[in-house]
Amino acid sequence: DGVSVALRWSQCRLEMESVSPSDGVSVAFRWSQCCVQMESVSP
Repeated sequence: DGVSVALRWSQCRLEMESVSPSDGVSVAFRWSQCCVQMESVSP
């Protein structure tokens, strides 16, 4: 479901943007987890 995937992507982006950038490593790790999660969703 393309709409579902797009919604999850937007939720992920909002979650990542709300993370304080003080710890770059933590943010990068969460971003990678998010991307892997999104890629595992059936398009």
